[in-house]
Amino acid sequence: MPDETALHCAGRSDALLNAQLAYALNGYSFDGLASHHVHALNREAILRRVSTPLQRYCLLNNCEPWECIAAVLNRFRRREDGSRIWPTYRMAREIFNGTVHPADKTRDEIFQSVQRRLFLPKPVHAEVIQHLRVMGLTGDNHQ
Repeated sequence: MPDETALHCAGRSDALLNAQLAYALNGYSFDGLASHHVHALNREAILRRVSTPLQRYCLLNNCEPWECIAAVLNRFRRREDGSRIWPTYRMAREIFNGTVHPADKTRDEIFQSVQRRLFLPKPVHAEVIQHLRVMGLTGDNHQ
């Protein structure tokens, strides 16, 4: 009867070989086991280089700045009849057409980004409002 310790060691070395082979076949070095930690460090370094709250928010939440602008426009006050001041078709026609804002987006893309209902922290919201003021889309008294 074979020694259980030897079987256990053989099983462990098989697992190690399988892991090394899997990493080699996928184009990684075996040091890739620590890659999650490296990615976290890289992300922190990128976050330190990113300067504005909007850029940081977009990096952390995997979105683009135009989505934050659409989210703020979507939450603007409504008219007396309850209709939105900036419905998606108007955003697509008047803002995200490549002239007012460089992002050229369709109504469906804008609708999908609005449906994500991004929660914008106050500094990000304030920066978006500044962008909207520069584009001439808000009055000076909008908070």
